[in-house]
Amino acid sequence: MARKKKTWVNLRGTLPYRIAPDEDWFIAKCELLHVNAQGKTKASAVRHLRDAVIAFLWVSMEDGTIHEILKDCGFHFLRLGNDAFWVSPKQRRIPIDHQTLQFSSRFSIRGAFLLPKHSEHVPEADLPWVVAFPKTDESARAA
Repeated sequence: MARKKKTWVNLRGTLPYRIAPDEDWFIAKCELLHVNAQGKTKASAVRHLRDAVIAFLWVSMEDGTIHEILKDCGFHFLRLGNDAFWVSPKQRRIPIDHQTLQFSSRFSIRGAFLLPKHSEHVPEADLPWVVAFPKTDESARAA
């Protein structure tokens, strides 16, 4: 039985989040993706949120639902050469009670990761939040 090839995906992005105390915990929320995390300290809540965002995107890619999920969250797909981006034009500036979460990860998914063939029209002024998959390359390694 043939094994599926792995596709290596480089993932990086910047997303707005906010953090608030809740009794003995801090709750970090990325409202664009509807992803939340908690921690005993602000730093641990942000660390857990970063891990949760990466896991959310990775699982969505594995399931083949990433395009629909990000579109439902208000993102638009944009191609620039070999690079692929999902951008959200919802907000032009970070709201005063939000901060920016930067993340970066490289992982593999089973099988091919298919990108849409065409970009949607996204006005240049509306590019504040970017989730990027700048390079995908198939590896011949067995799963």
